[in-house]
Amino acid sequence: MKAILGSLLPLLVSFLIPLQGLATAKPRVAGNDSTQPPGQFDTYILAMSYQNDFCLTQPSSASCKPGEMDGMTLHGLWPDRNTDYKNTYQFCGYSESWVNKQKWCSAAIDVKSQMQPGELDSLGQIMPGVETCLYNHEWYAHGTCSGLNVADYFQDATVLATRFHNLPQIQALIRSSAGQTLEKAQIIAALTADLGSQAEASFVVMCRNVGGKSYFSQINVGLDRQKLMEFPAAESFAPIKPYPDKNGAPEPDQGTCPDAGILISL
Repeated sequence: MKAILGSLLPLLVSFLIPLQGLATAKPRVAGNDSTQPPGQFDTYILAMSYQNDFCLTQPSSASCKPGEMDGMTLHGLWPDRNTDYKNTYQFCGYSESWVNKQKWCSAAIDVKSQMQPGELDSLGQIMPGVETCLYNHEWYAHGTCSGLNVADYFQDATVLATRFHNLPQIQALIRSSAGQTLEKAQIIAALTADLGSQAEASFVVMCRNVGGKSYFSQINVGLDRQKLMEFPAAESFAPIKPYPDKNGAPEPDQGTCPDAGILISL
């Protein structure tokens, strides 16, 4: 009998180990949103939001503290596929439905323990949304598709966003125009003055359209995934992917702002 038990023990252990792994696995839901492979993308989009506009829409947010961060702040760093017109390349290895059922600051999804010491504080200097755990949403929706670990992903995003925040012409234009309106050409001119004319095909200006009025809200910049950290050098840029017209044919993305009458929020 002992001999029989001894021969069965290795089989029993080999059966139990996979079950133990299942008990600690991340919750998943069947479907395309849980099976996206990381690292299979073409370019990055550095998305820089206008904090004043966000706070106009969310004045009670913990990330909107008077006298603190203003101007252009980090929304996210998004891996992007050139033909993914609906921007579905997200939540790699995780179920979107499961993640979205959690609160952003939920312990079940919080990744701050995976950052380097002091990294969250550095991120908070350029991403006010850290106050409401925006970093968790950005990690699961986008960072998981980058092929990077949590620490490297947010270190890169912090460096890139800080470099953008320090661009002199666009920051001066936006800050000096608060409460006024601009033409899109003025915003593009400031960006090309900072980034060079070769970058013009690599950024789009985004607006929030409410009641027939257009509020400046964000700038998206296309970056080469291999030369990402050379930004804002000329070789770091990648063209923004085309946008499909009503017939599905690709055409250059013109962003969402009109040519004139762009309101810059106070």
